[in-house]
Amino acid sequence: MFNEEECLRLGELIEKIVKSEGLIKNQISDGDIIISFMTNASEQLNWAKYYQKFYYKFSEYSTERTDCLLLTGFYPEIYYEILNFVNDKCYTKEASYRGDSFTEYSTNNMIVQVYDNRPGLTLLDKENKTIVFLTTLEDKHFIQEPARLIREIFNRENENIGAYQFHGGAVTIQNNGILICGEKGAGKTTTVTGLIEDGRTDFVANDRVLLSIKENKTMIKGIPFAVAIRLGTCYNSPYLRKWLEPTAEPILGFRHSNLKISDIESFSDVERWNIKQFIELTPEELILSYNTQVKSTAQLKMIIFPEVNKDYKNPYIDKPSKEWAKSVLFRECFTIDDDSYNDRFGLLKEITKEGLENTFDTLLNNVSIYSIKYSNIHSTLGDIYQLILDEIKQPNLDIL
Repeated sequence: MFNEEECLRLGELIEKIVKSEGLIKNQISDGDIIISFMTNASEQLNWAKYYQKFYYKFSEYSTERTDCLLLTGFYPEIYYEILNFVNDKCYTKEASYRGDSFTEYSTNNMIVQVYDNRPGLTLLDKENKTIVFLTTLEDKHFIQEPARLIREIFNRENENIGAYQFHGGAVTIQNNGILICGEKGAGKTTTVTGLIEDGRTDFVANDRVLLSIKENKTMIKGIPFAVAIRLGTCYNSPYLRKWLEPTAEPILGFRHSNLKISDIESFSDVERWNIKQFIELTPEELILSYNTQVKSTAQLKMIIFPEVNKDYKNPYIDKPSKEWAKSVLFRECFTIDDDSYNDRFGLLKEITKEGLENTFDTLLNNVSIYSIKYSNIHSTLGDIYQLILDEIKQPNLDIL
């Protein structure tokens, strides 16, 4: 769609931003991948640091090495020139990403995505691995969007060096990583918060976890997502209940909930646990609630498949078959084979579920797997914690 001359012009506009005055330059690393992040809006950098500081290290810019360059901020002249640039072009496709719809204009090495329902555009220069996000002050997402882009780049680049992304949560007990995996509604977040509430568990992540096998060690790495907690879980936790008070002001605000604490008090135990609404907390708000800490990476020692059901009177642990465990892992692992997987910039190389068979065989031979069934009405995870502790103390698990 763009000819050679037009691609050169887009490249010149990117170079103009790089050389502009007032650019704040940072280097961001997760231990494996390095992103150079430049912006002329300090609010964007401050938000990314606040939201992602437990997972990524922010430091002064260095020219030694970078895996991707991310440019963001306010450049009205360049922003409107690019908009005019694509205005008379035929779009390549219409798509969406995490609730945002956009129109894409692309050629082999250049992609321009213009948001449909809000100001802003992103430009990807594939050849130079550079992503540009430009917007206006009218865009209500202008502060948070760079943090989302940073997270997406880290996810794709980690996948490109052999990591797999799972739908699940993770904690550490005595520095041993525990992946909590299962279908939506199985009780993953309830299990994560329940274990942390015990007081001897550190938080790694909720909702998304990266897993990789390096030098015969299986490692997990947290991904900074908001922690969505159902209101029933909040109400029944002395640590989280404060977020339901009228005066509570979570950084991310309430989402999908117009219920007051007085409304929830009138419900039965079963009704409370069936409430679908939830609130969202940042990782910092979560760990401050429990007076715990974040461990962004850990060596994986155990995978737990929870099943939370009000009919279980007593908690118990079962050892599922490896074939059953493998089927759940296949289902909860994100690859480009999944319709819901959205690599909007095409950063991900060829990683499909076809090659996962051997990886999962190796994984399940090196970690313990358990199915934990309990009722969040009739029991607490204090009992389950001791069962887990007994298991990770077994000599064959090689405590760190």
